[in-house]
Amino acid sequence: MINIFPIYKPLGPTSNQILSKIKKITGIKRVGHAGTLDPLAEGVLVVGIGREATKQLDKVVQKEKEYIAEITLGATSTTDDAEGIKTITNYKLQITNNDIKEIIPEFIGEIRQVPPVYSAIKLNDYALQVHRLGI
Repeated sequence: MINIFPIYKPLGPTSNQILSKIKKITGIKRVGHAGTLDPLAEGVLVVGIGREATKQLDKVVQKEKEYIAEITLGATSTTDDAEGIKTITNYKLQITNNDIKEIIPEFIGEIRQVPPVYSAIKLNDYALQVHRLGI
């Protein structure tokens, strides 16, 4: 039996904090997840408990995922997320359904993305904590 479970991760704790609690509850040291959820994200954290389950998590990651986001148009923050200092750039912004339909094609396909000022990126299989200084 392979022990892979969906666990709801609420807003606040890190994915590793959730794993620590699972290890403590189960007494099993070999616990992993199929993708980190940011502390500002809530949703399903796919967790494998035990050696065989953690080896299977790569297969789970390859399956289709769905993300739901809430965005505030006309606002920015110093960290490009909800934790940074907010600046409202256009508080009278009026977006129509047609505006949205016109812009959606720009988000389909391969997109080259610049990491935010504060980010964790993966380069050559090494996770790096990056703080760019306007570079």
